[in-house]
Amino acid sequence: MIAIGSCRPANALYMNGHNFKLYRKVVLEMQIRIAVAWNSGDLLEAKRLQTQLVRKYEARALAVWTVITNPGGKTPGVDKVVWRASNDLSEVIVKLRNLRNYKAQPVRRVYIPKSNGSLRPLGIPTCFDRAVQTLWSFALIPIAECSADERSFGFRPHRSTRDAAIWLKNALGTVYAKRFVLEGDIKGFFDTISHKWLLENIPMDPKILGAFLRAGFVDTKGNSKVIQTMSGVPQGGPISPILANMTLDGLEKVTGPKNLTVRYADDFIVLGKTKEELLNEVQPRIAEFLHCRSLELNLAKTHITEIGTGFDFLGFTFREYYSQRYRISKGQKRGVFLITPAKAKIRSLFEKLRKKIVASKMLSSMDLIKQLNPILRGWAQYYKFTSAKATFQLVSHRLTQALVRWGRAKHPKLGVRKVVAKYFTTVGGNRWVFHHLDTDKKVSLRLFQIGYVKIVRYTMCKIGLNAYLPENIAYFTNRVRSNVKHLEDFGISKITLLKQQEGFCPVCSLPIIPEDLVNNVDKHHIISRSNGGNDAYSNLVLLHRHCHKQVTSSKNPLLRAVWIANGIVSR
Repeated sequence: MIAIGSCRPANALYMNGHNFKLYRKVVLEMQIRIAVAWNSGDLLEAKRLQTQLVRKYEARALAVWTVITNPGGKTPGVDKVVWRASNDLSEVIVKLRNLRNYKAQPVRRVYIPKSNGSLRPLGIPTCFDRAVQTLWSFALIPIAECSADERSFGFRPHRSTRDAAIWLKNALGTVYAKRFVLEGDIKGFFDTISHKWLLENIPMDPKILGAFLRAGFVDTKGNSKVIQTMSGVPQGGPISPILANMTLDGLEKVTGPKNLTVRYADDFIVLGKTKEELLNEVQPRIAEFLHCRSLELNLAKTHITEIGTGFDFLGFTFREYYSQRYRISKGQKRGVFLITPAKAKIRSLFEKLRKKIVASKMLSSMDLIKQLNPILRGWAQYYKFTSAKATFQLVSHRLTQALVRWGRAKHPKLGVRKVVAKYFTTVGGNRWVFHHLDTDKKVSLRLFQIGYVKIVRYTMCKIGLNAYLPENIAYFTNRVRSNVKHLEDFGISKITLLKQQEGFCPVCSLPIIPEDLVNNVDKHHIISRSNGGNDAYSNLVLLHRHCHKQVTSSKNPLLRAVWIANGIVSR
């Protein structure tokens, strides 16, 4: 490991020999300085600090590592190059320091299916272009947070769809809540943003930004010809979500305090007292705001809905259910306002589970459970703070029926009772627990019981706080630690370890978010099992998957000394 400020040797550097925990600390300190300068009105100082940050060795190395460890990092761009942690990338880190003559390569356009059956175009930059965008995103996001709308929850630190959902529930569930909502949809948002507007309003190097915007793309469906882009931002680039948020920041001021707005990326909801108010006053103001950015509302998908009818947003259904109890109450309230999983998402889950089960006729029950558990855990974690108890029980019931049919198809000569006796067991009074029992190894694996998931209360993140201002850092740190209590459905061992670690990964010092627990977190043995280590809590630590790979593969003696001192590895 190389100390900050020391002379760095010219010999090859390997990514698994770097102290990225230290690098993140250096980058965060610079980001805080940028946010403080911008927030105080010293724009020249903020831009100077931006330039200083993107030139720092720690930021450049961290940008490269971020590209490697990103879940989509193994997808190549037009140059078909994929970076790996084992590669010597010291030349890339050096090359990132001087971007004076930088020219972005075209992105590789691919298409992924949307929920409505259409295709969404994604632009995959090359690994080097991703590193440049990541590097500049470090410098841009503190400023983006300073100018962000208070009720913008998409692609921002410490904010999620849950925060947007809870804010809507709090706003629409009160006695004097507004009864109409405008569901906004922007036509071809990412493909039509004005390049001119971005270059004039985004506070970053215009040459670098222009290189991103005008790189063009190569369509995988057609020939290899480069198609020029005259507008829009390609979805798939690391900096694209930040640019998208900054494009729509200011929408809350346009709708005004009378008509509150909640937004997640380019999807937004505006509250109004009457349908006429939203249609004749608010919608024209939004259209004018978008027109300056070469955007327009998709009128076919923009609706004004009464909350008693209900509306879908971010995979949730928001609706006020009429209740006799509220018939004569004061204000506008006519019933109980609830959040439930959207019917389209429930159907999508059923279809996904059905395909997994049908395709697993030749697999063992253990392999089937390993495929189903991540899906069920992730779905339960996303909806467990809503009124989803009945939905969870319905999913459990339908899944049990499907698994009985799977057992009958796998053993056509066995009757239903024998199939049930073979694959189901009783746990805590529930006799329909699908499991696998290996009698030789005495290992039992059970299907995640989604029907018994507890509904928990989620505390919304305070609006209007900038995660990069010093006075707010303590709040967000404590918030990460307090949210650990909502994770009891991921197994006792992981939750116990995460509580001991106060919600943070000890290698990179970044929070372990609930979504990480499904597929991106490993239990690491301090004393390896090959050296006699056991599965006791005192010998386990929870790490991000890429941090775990770094700990197990790095041979750097100085880095290992740091891990030994922190109790992550043994001597």
